[in-house]
Amino acid sequence: MRRFVAIAWLGIAQIFASDAVSAQESETQPSEVRSTDFIERLESLARANRLPEYEDLRLPESNSVPIESFYIRSMPLMDDDRFTSTVVFAYVPGDAEFAHLTLTELLAIAEDGNFDLVNSRRNVQISMSDVRGEEAFFKPFVDLVADARATYTTERNNTTVTGTEARTETTTYDTSAGIEATQNLATGGSVTADLTEDRTRLRTDSSRTGRTRSTDYDADLSIRYIQPLLRGSGLLTGDGTDIGTANLRRARLSEMDSILNDRLSRRDIKFNVIDQYFRILQIHQQLLVSRDAVRERERFLAETRIKYDVGRVAESEILRAEIQFLSEVETSISRLQQLDDARENLLILLGLPLETEISLLDVTNNLLERGRLEIPTTTEAVETALTNRLELLQSEIDVTLAEINEDVARNDILPDLGFDTGYRRFDSDDGFREANEFDNDSIDAGLSLRIPLQNIQRREAYKRTQLRTEQQRTNRESLERDIRQEVLQAHRSVLTTEARLTVLRKQVEQARRNLELINGSFEVGFATITEVRLAQDDLFDTETAYSSAVLGYQTSIARLYVAMGLPLH
Repeated sequence: MRRFVAIAWLGIAQIFASDAVSAQESETQPSEVRSTDFIERLESLARANRLPEYEDLRLPESNSVPIESFYIRSMPLMDDDRFTSTVVFAYVPGDAEFAHLTLTELLAIAEDGNFDLVNSRRNVQISMSDVRGEEAFFKPFVDLVADARATYTTERNNTTVTGTEARTETTTYDTSAGIEATQNLATGGSVTADLTEDRTRLRTDSSRTGRTRSTDYDADLSIRYIQPLLRGSGLLTGDGTDIGTANLRRARLSEMDSILNDRLSRRDIKFNVIDQYFRILQIHQQLLVSRDAVRERERFLAETRIKYDVGRVAESEILRAEIQFLSEVETSISRLQQLDDARENLLILLGLPLETEISLLDVTNNLLERGRLEIPTTTEAVETALTNRLELLQSEIDVTLAEINEDVARNDILPDLGFDTGYRRFDSDDGFREANEFDNDSIDAGLSLRIPLQNIQRREAYKRTQLRTEQQRTNRESLERDIRQEVLQAHRSVLTTEARLTVLRKQVEQARRNLELINGSFEVGFATITEVRLAQDDLFDTETAYSSAVLGYQTSIARLYVAMGLPLH
């Protein structure tokens, strides 16, 4: 038996040992002994149903390194402690933090730790802050103002009578304090009220009159109303408060869009976790099939060798059996790499470090017993999708935002006509109390008009907003059509997978029975080696396709739920 399996591994050994052997052609006998030891190591791995990992076969660093330094750290692919029918990555200790996870637990971990979802929640908070900022624009602004200023002035005058220079130095100390309140209106106007108290101290030093001092107090109370009538307002254009509140409306719609984006991100991450979970289970089931395939190929290789010894088959049949055996080994190693890659992809979705130890419960056997799920008709599925899909609501938001921008751009090309009026009470005296009696008052009102003669930039901007609005409406129609197609394709995928499961289930039963009959016939000489290999290929291919279809059916159901806008639980 050892000699049979040695032939199977001979090709691999020759590839990785060719450089070392060619460098030691002058030492034929020692090299043969060492090569035999190396091949015996490969034989022992094959007899123990163990396969080398992808990085386990290493060349020596130089020709002087003996071949005994080649090493193989075997990956126990055939051992139940790593690949079982119920647990994926069974080598992870059962008391580890992320051991034996179910799909529900994976979804909960991803919702808390996925980086994209963390940023999505931050985007919602940012949009909420934007809304609060725009709402604050329509709340009263109250400002306290104060000012202190000192001014020193020197005046020089030459007199014609005496011919001397008259010099006057004036020092002014001016301090003021006040309060100002502003209320912005939804019509685009504003109301401002302010109260100001001002004290002016004047000291004058003159070469003629000497030094004089004086103090004056000024009090001013006013209220002013400013209202644009055309540009910047919708009072005379029929737009009402739409223009004055455009920024607030944009902010609120953007907040809604951020919330919808967050929900869609959660949905997409959940679906990706579900898809990756069943992808891992698919590869795991394929590895279990590979385990059985390698064992069957090795058994057939030994049986072929026995028949060659008794002269019933040609030597070429042994080589063909070896090729089949090594092909299954290569397929297993490739699938093992796919499993590790899928594990890392899952860890990224969960927001966990790549070195995290994780194991998953394999529910394939439970799914085989569950059977098909009831799904709605295509008409019902399409109607449900058009009602529930959040992308359609987002599209409506985009259309509304484009319409707001169009209204603002249209208003911006109008003449600038404004109205303002104000009332003022004021007084001035050398005493603070007397100045605050507000003995004087005034009232004013006025209109202002500005008509731009060349308004090309604003007109072109308005045309661009019109085109963007039409674009968004077209995108809305295109999205609805795409959603219909997505639902129809997802619905067909579920029905097709159900039909494939029925067919593949029967194929697996027939392929398994066919291999048993062919093996029995081969033992008594009524079947050829080619027929045995074809029967083996049929069984392993149908088992792989069946396990993939069982798990792919769950992904198809999840994809249909996403297409219909239903929550993933």
